[in-house]
Amino acid sequence: MVGSNSTRTFAAVAYNEVLLNSKRVAPYALMIICSAAAVMGWVKGPAVALGWATNSDFYISRSLKAFSFLLGPPLFTAIIMGDPVIRDFRLGIHPLIFSNPINRAQYLFGKFFGNFLVLVCCMAAFPLTMLVLQAFRPSRMVVQPAHVLPYVKHFFFFVVITHLMLAAFYFTVGALTSTVKIVYGLAVSFYPVYVSLMLFLPWALTVRWRNFFDAFLLSSGPSNNGFGNSAEFLNSYVMNYTPDMIGNRLLLIFVAGLCLAIAYLKFPTHERAQAKQHSSLLRLARDVNFEPVHRFAAIAYNEVLLNSKRVAPYVVAALCACNAVLWWGWGPAVGRGVAHNSDLYIAGVLPPYSFLFLPLYTALMMADPSIRDFREDISPLIFSKPVSRAEYLLGKFFGNFFVLACCQSAFVVTLFVLQWIPKNRVTVLQQKQFLAYPKHFLVFVVISHVLLAALYFTVGTLTRNAKIVYGLGIAFYPIYIGYQTILLSSLPWRWKLALDPLVMNRGLANQGGETFGPDVMKRHGELLNHLVVVYDTDLIVNRVVMILLTAICLTILYKFFTTVERSGKKEHISVLNLSIAADRVYYPDISPASLLDEFEGRDYKATSTHIVLPEVVRVNAGIRATVNKLIGALVVEFRLLVAERSFVAVMPLAIFLSILEVAFYNIAPDVSHSAAYAINTAGLLLLFLIGIAVFYISEAMHRDREVKVESIIWSTTVSNSVLLLSKWLTSVALNLSLVTVVGILAVLIQLVRGHTPVDLSAYVMVYGVVLIPGIFLLTALVVALNVLLRSKYPVYVVAVGTGSGLFYLYNSGHNHWLYNPLLYQLWKYSDLTSRTILFSRFYSLVLAAVFLAFAHLFYERKAR
Repeated sequence: MVGSNSTRTFAAVAYNEVLLNSKRVAPYALMIICSAAAVMGWVKGPAVALGWATNSDFYISRSLKAFSFLLGPPLFTAIIMGDPVIRDFRLGIHPLIFSNPINRAQYLFGKFFGNFLVLVCCMAAFPLTMLVLQAFRPSRMVVQPAHVLPYVKHFFFFVVITHLMLAAFYFTVGALTSTVKIVYGLAVSFYPVYVSLMLFLPWALTVRWRNFFDAFLLSSGPSNNGFGNSAEFLNSYVMNYTPDMIGNRLLLIFVAGLCLAIAYLKFPTHERAQAKQHSSLLRLARDVNFEPVHRFAAIAYNEVLLNSKRVAPYVVAALCACNAVLWWGWGPAVGRGVAHNSDLYIAGVLPPYSFLFLPLYTALMMADPSIRDFREDISPLIFSKPVSRAEYLLGKFFGNFFVLACCQSAFVVTLFVLQWIPKNRVTVLQQKQFLAYPKHFLVFVVISHVLLAALYFTVGTLTRNAKIVYGLGIAFYPIYIGYQTILLSSLPWRWKLALDPLVMNRGLANQGGETFGPDVMKRHGELLNHLVVVYDTDLIVNRVVMILLTAICLTILYKFFTTVERSGKKEHISVLNLSIAADRVYYPDISPASLLDEFEGRDYKATSTHIVLPEVVRVNAGIRATVNKLIGALVVEFRLLVAERSFVAVMPLAIFLSILEVAFYNIAPDVSHSAAYAINTAGLLLLFLIGIAVFYISEAMHRDREVKVESIIWSTTVSNSVLLLSKWLTSVALNLSLVTVVGILAVLIQLVRGHTPVDLSAYVMVYGVVLIPGIFLLTALVVALNVLLRSKYPVYVVAVGTGSGLFYLYNSGHNHWLYNPLLYQLWKYSDLTSRTILFSRFYSLVLAAVFLAFAHLFYERKAR
């Protein structure tokens, strides 16, 4: 009789849960989603294209496994099973429930199985919809005679048992913590945790044990999830449950029982909850201190906001996007039949992209997040708050690294978008790629640069000198190239891959280390388009080592970081800088008149002398005074330019890329080797001259306003021409210095490579006729734009947009020297002394003078 009453109580609780869920919206919404997922898989799935029967035993089991993992049931389980117990305590009806003759087992198990029954009914909409769809037979779709039992059998085996374990886990966590947010957080984190386990289990376990511990049995059945097998074989394939699969299901049932047992043992009854209200496990979530997490998130979010107001992230993102366009339209796959959205090509271009410019971008973004606080003297204010070193450092690091990863992702985002843009000689797979872009970007770019970011961040924070970090960023290339050529070149291919931080040795290479060259691409392009990149053990170990090294760098930083500014050697005795006592002592009892008489005595008058001050005349007019002011302003501008943080990174990069071709490639001589070297370096220099003129002049024009000293400068007796010419001449001198250094290095490279004789007049003619007038024009134009637009951001937009449009017109054939004053693609060495070229150079100089006059006329400051 007692057992019968217990069963009735359990059934009543379970039935009550079914009734409550019947009045909620969520179960019906989940049923609709599951049915829609079944219809989507039936219409858009691979069965039609591959000739698979949509109601074959293989396809039913395959669809149910995919549905159980991909299409939301882990999240649906959390929604249904997260709050059955929490609801009673939230509504305050738990005292009424426990005042009845009901024990913990009846209450908990009734709650669990009642809600799990509702969950199973919701998920059953998927196989029921598939069962009904057997009656429809569209053209080109293979359908076998109708089946019923496989849907029920496989649904119970692959879906119900799997989600029984998840339901028990979510139910236990919700019942013991009494907060549904933790349950939803676990549900959201389920996918990254499961995917990470599946990535690392192949390295630690054999195939059999890997399948045994796979909760969703995704690897069961035919190889490669059916792909690569004939349709006839798969349509006749019968899914048999092996002993390993049965053991896996028994393990899940055992885990579910264990979770429910923990819930039963730790769940407090109403009386125990009253006796131990403050220490109850139902209030566990309230006792957990999330303040450190909140402070960490606040610091990271603040770094994201600060970077959103800087120019550098947008410039880096734009450069990465332009890099993607170059790989798409002019990369090694163009004209060779290799699809630029194939899995092999995506994984192949990311390591070179990660190597070419990103180390410098990483140094630029990660050098001074902490230095900035100490430089602006806000560190005492920050550390006066309850912020620990770990929260401060990790918040700074991950906030800035998140911004860096977003900037770098512009490359893969652009490649992803370019799948839908047709172009001549560019091959595109009809089936668009989605997952391949973020997956390979995470493995080949993000993990590679998290170590570099940690290294740069550690060095910058400990030394509090951004220039050291920029120096390391520049030194990365010779160090890495030397590491590759000296150390890794003599090792086997597996060791090359395992010890390469940027996995450059993987690239478009096979297991023997042989790369897929242009001939191989052209002959086997169709085959390469269907290759799938698999992360082997060596690559996974390499990535794990990179993450461990990152953790070591951050640990070293935490160990040695101090929250105060470093200073010199401390004195053992502190002396207050008080004034030394005077020879005379003032007594308040003595009247001021007597003191005056003392100073006016005979002795004092005898010793006093009269000193005539020289006359001072202020000279503020005339050419000489203006020149002196201009020289002073130029000195200040040069000092500010040298102190610019990006100066030590941009200038060496521009020099290196300008001489790259002449240093490592054979340059075909046109008239002479000197002329060929000068022409090649001049063409590469042009892009950097444009960028330096736009960004450095814009920063210089608005620097005074940003640091709030503009009003002080404008209040001085300095003419507008001095202020404008100082900034213009500084940029001109910077560009001329760059041209001079590149020219000297080109001459030295020509001598080293033995391409003699050296004709210096060829360099002078090319640089003097082509580049120098262009420098005067560009800098004057940018000064005028900044004066007209009054803000550097519109200048960036106008400059980049106009430049892109003009270069597009030039490449399209619309190319005349009137609107092409830089002579892009308009000159040859033999034409440099022609009347047309010389007149166009004079035309550029006249335009430069006009732009400077325009800037002086419309300058915001009133004329002096």
